[in-house]
Amino acid sequence: MPRDQFGNFLSGGFFCVPKNEDEDRLIFDRRPENSTMDRVVWARLPSGACFNRMRLNPNQYVRGSGDDLRKFYYTLKLPDEWIKYNSVGSTIQASVVAAAGGDASVPHRMCLRVLGMGDCNACDIAQATHEAVLQSAGLLTENSKMVYGDPAPRGDVWEGAYLDDLLIACKVDMDEAIPLDGSFVPPVPSGEDIDLQKAAAAEKVMLMLVWNELCTRAFELKRCSRRGVRR
Repeated sequence: MPRDQFGNFLSGGFFCVPKNEDEDRLIFDRRPENSTMDRVVWARLPSGACFNRMRLNPNQYVRGSGDDLRKFYYTLKLPDEWIKYNSVGSTIQASVVAAAGGDASVPHRMCLRVLGMGDCNACDIAQATHEAVLQSAGLLTENSKMVYGDPAPRGDVWEGAYLDDLLIACKVDMDEAIPLDGSFVPPVPSGEDIDLQKAAAAEKVMLMLVWNELCTRAFELKRCSRRGVRR
């Protein structure tokens, strides 16, 4: 495990901040290790200001669909060689190590196997991962992706991934001009609409990733149980 110039382990800690009435947000205080790392610059994010460049014809309105990935940072698995850089807290009590099937004579520390919220590069890694997954499902193409500061998308569907959030906006044509007096009632969306198809594709690819991860974890647990080791 990495140490500082005085020989101390570069371990982090946990604290919580309020999220809503029922939940707290778990933060990984990773400042000791963050201080030794370079920043990557991968995230090129959208912004609500991008919609200032959207132009609608008199017979058009815009419809939006959104979704978010709960606990996204804690679902991003780290490479095995990176786990040692994510230690938390002090040495685990020998009795706890023994109860978990480990060698109590060897000092153990808890390490996160996931990215967590607090890594100095967490936002860039999360953004790049989210975009890559959506692009594998046909989203965030050159004609639809929103990035603040870039030219506006050329198509009728505008898409933006912001860390763990996704927004799909679509220009919808009507037969007549849209009244601006507040009386307009948009029609019920159809499953044939391109924006709904894209939203369904994004949900499907995310569910497939979750299922594959659950299957992988189940296999690992089964393998560990055969060795008499619990994780």
